[in-house]
Amino acid sequence: MGQEKLLWAIDFDDVIIPTAEVLVPAYNERYGTSVQLEGYYGGADAWNAPTPKDVGVRINELLRDVEIVPTDETIEALSHLATMDELHIVTGRPSSLEEPTHRMLKSHFPGVFTSVEFTNYSHSEASGLGTRSKGDVCNEIGADILVDDHIAHGTSVLDSGLEEVIVWGNYPWNRDQKLGRGMVRCIRWGEVLRERERILAGRK
Repeated sequence: MGQEKLLWAIDFDDVIIPTAEVLVPAYNERYGTSVQLEGYYGGADAWNAPTPKDVGVRINELLRDVEIVPTDETIEALSHLATMDELHIVTGRPSSLEEPTHRMLKSHFPGVFTSVEFTNYSHSEASGLGTRSKGDVCNEIGADILVDDHIAHGTSVLDSGLEEVIVWGNYPWNRDQKLGRGMVRCIRWGEVLRERERILAGRK
Protein backbone atom coordinates (compact mmCIF):
# COMPACT_ATOMS: atom_id res chain seq x y z
CA MET A 1 0.00 0.00 0.00
CA GLY A 2 1.45 3.39 -1.01
CA GLN A 3 1.89 6.37 1.24
CA GLU A 4 -1.26 8.35 1.94
CA LYS A 5 -1.65 11.54 -0.07
CA LEU A 6 -3.11 14.82 1.04
CA LEU A 7 -5.18 17.11 -1.15
CA TRP A 8 -4.06 20.71 -0.71
CA ALA A 9 -5.97 23.90 -1.40
CA ILE A 10 -3.42 26.70 -1.71
CA ASP A 11 -4.15 30.39 -2.06
CA PHE A 12 -2.41 32.29 -4.85
CA ASP A 13 -1.78 35.94 -3.96
CA ASP A 14 0.56 36.52 -1.02
CA VAL A 15 1.08 32.78 -0.65
CA ILE A 16 2.42 31.51 -3.98
CA ILE A 17 3.46 34.95 -5.21
CA PRO A 18 4.34 38.09 -3.17
CA THR A 19 1.49 40.14 -4.60
CA ALA A 20 1.09 42.92 -2.06
CA GLU A 21 4.75 43.84 -1.75
CA VAL A 22 5.01 44.17 -5.54
CA LEU A 23 1.60 45.69 -6.18
CA VAL A 24 1.76 48.51 -3.61
CA PRO A 25 4.84 50.25 -5.09
CA ALA A 26 3.54 49.66 -8.61
CA TYR A 27 0.23 51.28 -7.64
CA ASN A 28 1.99 54.23 -6.05
CA GLU A 29 4.09 54.77 -9.14
CA ARG A 30 1.11 54.63 -11.48
CA TYR A 31 -1.29 56.78 -9.45
CA GLY A 32 1.09 59.05 -7.56
CA THR A 33 -0.12 57.78 -4.19
CA SER A 34 1.66 56.75 -1.00
CA VAL A 35 -0.18 53.55 -0.08
CA GLN A 36 1.50 51.50 2.64
CA LEU A 37 1.34 47.73 3.07
CA GLU A 38 -0.62 48.29 6.29
CA GLY A 39 -3.39 49.89 4.24
CA TYR A 40 -3.64 47.10 1.68
CA TYR A 41 -7.11 46.14 2.89
CA GLY A 42 -8.03 49.60 4.09
CA GLY A 43 -10.67 50.52 1.51
CA ALA A 44 -10.90 53.38 -0.96
CA ASP A 45 -9.47 56.02 1.38
CA ALA A 46 -6.31 54.01 1.98
CA TRP A 47 -5.83 53.68 -1.79
CA ASN A 48 -6.71 57.33 -2.48
CA ALA A 49 -9.44 56.17 -4.87
CA PRO A 50 -13.00 57.48 -5.32
CA THR A 51 -14.79 54.22 -4.51
CA PRO A 52 -14.04 50.59 -3.57
CA LYS A 53 -15.00 49.63 -7.12
CA ASP A 54 -12.29 51.96 -8.46
CA VAL A 55 -9.75 50.26 -6.20
CA GLY A 56 -10.75 46.88 -7.60
CA VAL A 57 -10.56 48.05 -11.20
CA ARG A 58 -7.13 49.58 -10.67
CA ILE A 59 -5.73 46.55 -8.88
CA ASN A 60 -7.10 44.11 -11.43
CA GLU A 61 -5.52 46.19 -14.21
CA LEU A 62 -2.17 46.11 -12.41
CA LEU A 63 -2.44 42.35 -11.91
CA ARG A 64 -2.75 42.01 -15.68
CA ASP A 65 0.11 44.42 -16.39
CA VAL A 66 2.71 43.73 -13.69
CA GLU A 67 4.68 40.49 -13.63
CA ILE A 68 4.82 39.00 -10.14
CA VAL A 69 6.90 35.87 -9.80
CA PRO A 70 7.30 33.31 -7.02
CA THR A 71 10.47 32.94 -4.98
CA ASP A 72 12.87 30.10 -5.70
CA GLU A 73 11.99 28.64 -2.30
CA THR A 74 8.30 28.53 -3.23
CA ILE A 75 8.97 26.93 -6.61
CA GLU A 76 11.20 24.27 -5.08
CA ALA A 77 8.88 23.49 -2.17
CA LEU A 78 5.65 23.24 -4.18
CA SER A 79 7.29 21.25 -6.96
CA HIS A 80 8.51 18.80 -4.31
CA LEU A 81 5.13 18.71 -2.56
CA ALA A 82 3.42 17.89 -5.86
CA THR A 83 5.48 14.69 -6.14
CA MET A 84 3.82 13.43 -2.95
CA ASP A 85 0.36 15.02 -2.82
CA GLU A 86 -2.34 16.60 -4.98
CA LEU A 87 -2.25 20.39 -5.19
CA HIS A 88 -5.04 22.79 -6.17
CA ILE A 89 -5.06 26.57 -6.22
CA VAL A 90 -8.09 28.15 -4.55
CA THR A 91 -7.82 31.87 -5.14
CA GLY A 92 -9.97 34.90 -4.42
CA ARG A 93 -9.04 36.27 -7.83
CA PRO A 94 -11.83 36.96 -10.31
CA SER A 95 -12.05 34.67 -13.32
CA SER A 96 -11.25 37.72 -15.46
CA LEU A 97 -7.64 37.19 -14.34
CA GLU A 98 -7.47 33.59 -15.55
CA GLU A 99 -5.08 34.35 -18.43
CA PRO A 100 -2.25 36.04 -16.49
CA THR A 101 -2.68 33.56 -13.62
CA HIS A 102 -2.38 30.51 -15.86
CA ARG A 103 0.49 32.12 -17.77
CA MET A 104 2.54 32.51 -14.59
CA LEU A 105 1.73 28.98 -13.45
CA LYS A 106 2.71 27.51 -16.81
CA SER A 107 6.02 29.37 -16.65
CA HIS A 108 7.00 28.54 -13.07
CA PHE A 109 4.89 25.54 -11.97
CA PRO A 110 4.34 23.29 -15.00
CA GLY A 111 2.36 20.20 -13.99
CA VAL A 112 2.32 21.12 -10.30
CA PHE A 113 -1.35 22.03 -9.81
CA THR A 114 -4.31 19.82 -10.65
CA SER A 115 -6.77 22.72 -10.91
CA VAL A 116 -7.12 26.45 -10.38
CA GLU A 117 -10.36 27.51 -8.68
CA PHE A 118 -11.32 31.20 -8.99
CA THR A 119 -13.76 32.25 -6.27
CA ASN A 120 -14.21 35.87 -7.47
CA TYR A 121 -13.89 36.97 -3.84
CA SER A 122 -11.35 39.76 -4.29
CA HIS A 123 -12.77 43.05 -5.52
CA SER A 124 -16.03 41.36 -6.49
CA GLU A 125 -17.65 44.77 -7.02
CA ALA A 126 -15.15 45.48 -9.78
CA SER A 127 -15.46 42.06 -11.39
CA GLY A 128 -19.26 42.06 -11.40
CA LEU A 129 -19.18 38.33 -10.73
CA GLY A 130 -20.73 36.17 -8.07
CA THR A 131 -18.48 34.79 -5.36
CA ARG A 132 -17.90 31.34 -3.92
CA SER A 133 -16.65 30.78 -0.40
CA LYS A 134 -13.39 28.91 -0.02
CA GLY A 135 -15.20 26.59 2.36
CA ASP A 136 -17.59 25.55 -0.42
CA VAL A 137 -14.75 25.16 -2.93
CA CYS A 138 -12.66 23.07 -0.55
CA ASN A 139 -15.63 20.79 0.00
CA GLU A 140 -16.16 20.48 -3.75
CA ILE A 141 -12.59 19.39 -4.43
CA GLY A 142 -12.27 17.28 -1.28
CA ALA A 143 -9.41 19.26 0.25
CA ASP A 144 -7.64 18.06 3.37
CA ILE A 145 -5.87 21.32 4.13
CA LEU A 146 -5.97 25.01 3.17
CA VAL A 147 -2.97 27.34 3.01
CA ASP A 148 -4.13 30.97 3.02
CA ASP A 149 -2.97 34.36 4.28
CA HIS A 150 -6.49 35.36 5.38
CA ILE A 151 -7.81 34.02 8.66
CA ALA A 152 -11.39 34.67 7.48
CA HIS A 153 -10.95 32.11 4.71
CA GLY A 154 -9.46 29.68 7.21
CA THR A 155 -12.53 30.12 9.38
CA SER A 156 -14.74 29.52 6.34
CA VAL A 157 -13.18 26.17 5.55
CA LEU A 158 -13.08 25.06 9.18
CA ASP A 159 -16.78 25.90 9.51
CA SER A 160 -17.43 23.80 6.40
CA GLY A 161 -15.81 20.72 7.94
CA LEU A 162 -12.13 20.93 7.00
CA GLU A 163 -9.87 20.28 9.98
CA GLU A 164 -6.51 21.75 8.95
CA VAL A 165 -5.63 25.33 8.03
CA ILE A 166 -2.21 26.87 7.62
CA VAL A 167 -2.26 30.65 7.99
CA TRP A 168 0.54 31.83 5.74
CA GLY A 169 2.87 34.69 6.47
CA ASN A 170 3.25 37.49 8.97
CA TYR A 171 1.32 40.27 7.26
CA PRO A 172 -0.30 43.40 8.70
CA TRP A 173 -3.71 41.88 7.97
CA ASN A 174 -3.09 38.63 9.82
CA ARG A 175 -0.27 39.06 12.33
CA ASP A 176 -2.37 40.41 15.20
CA GLN A 177 -5.35 38.12 14.74
CA LYS A 178 -5.91 35.17 17.03
CA LEU A 179 -5.70 31.81 15.33
CA GLY A 180 -8.70 29.56 15.77
CA ARG A 181 -8.75 25.87 16.57
CA GLY A 182 -7.29 23.89 13.68
CA MET A 183 -5.07 26.77 12.50
CA VAL A 184 -1.28 27.02 12.59
CA ARG A 185 0.90 29.82 11.24
CA CYS A 186 3.77 29.15 8.84
CA ILE A 187 6.11 31.70 7.30
CA ARG A 188 8.45 29.31 5.48
CA TRP A 189 7.73 26.35 3.24
CA GLY A 190 9.88 24.07 5.36
CA GLU A 191 7.38 24.62 8.17
CA VAL A 192 4.55 23.66 5.82
CA LEU A 193 6.28 20.41 4.94
CA ARG A 194 6.68 19.62 8.64
CA GLU A 195 2.97 20.25 9.13
CA ARG A 196 2.33 17.68 6.42
CA GLU A 197 4.25 15.10 8.40
CA ARG A 198 2.35 15.99 11.56
CA ILE A 199 -1.02 15.58 9.82
CA LEU A 200 -0.09 12.24 8.29
CA ALA A 201 1.32 10.98 11.61
CA GLY A 202 -1.98 11.84 13.28
CA ARG A 203 -3.84 9.63 10.81
CA LYS A 204 -1.88 6.46 11.59
